[in-house]
Amino acid sequence: DEKAGQRRASQLIMIKGSIVIKWSIVQMLSPVLVSVAAIATPEPAYAQTSGATGVLRYGHVFVSNGAKLRRLGGTRSMLYPGLGFEWRYPRGLGLGFEAGPRFEDHALTRLDDLMVSVDVSYHGRSSPTANAVVPFLGGGLSVGWEPVPDGQQTYFVNAAGGVTYWLDRRRGLRFELRDAVTIDRPQNGYHHLGFRVGYTWLMGRQ
Repeated sequence: DEKAGQRRASQLIMIKGSIVIKWSIVQMLSPVLVSVAAIATPEPAYAQTSGATGVLRYGHVFVSNGAKLRRLGGTRSMLYPGLGFEWRYPRGLGLGFEAGPRFEDHALTRLDDLMVSVDVSYHGRSSPTANAVVPFLGGGLSVGWEPVPDGQQTYFVNAAGGVTYWLDRRRGLRFELRDAVTIDRPQNGYHHLGFRVGYTWLMGRQ
């Protein structure tokens, strides 16, 4: 009986020691397990669609290589670099403005005017993901102002379409075809048709 009791006591001691060792291992590994679980767990729906309930602010820069197509004949090449900002609302709707100088014949010494535009747009996704190609459409009103004494002002209606290739969720490359048509010069008006290449980035969320 004494030997049996001693064996039971030894077994209990071994079981307790095993439990203590396993618990110590769990305690040591718990931070690692928590970290792995946090990485492996997918983002909640609201995080994946950040902007579905808020307004995202974007900035973009661009360079447009285009042409001035006169209604009465004749063309002039146009170089148009610019900077813009956009507030993107839920479901891909956007409101923005942009501005930049236009140069004739690709010569920086031949300033044609300064163009400012206010546009509305629609984007295929309100919150893009990395490597996504997102199409967009836009349009609005523009004004060209000649920065000289007695300089003329020319008013346009514009329409655009293109795609944005998102490098990640905050930065993308923007490709756009845009046409601006004069609306205040019925006799000697023109189109400004241009292809743009630009860079866009997420500035923040409201």
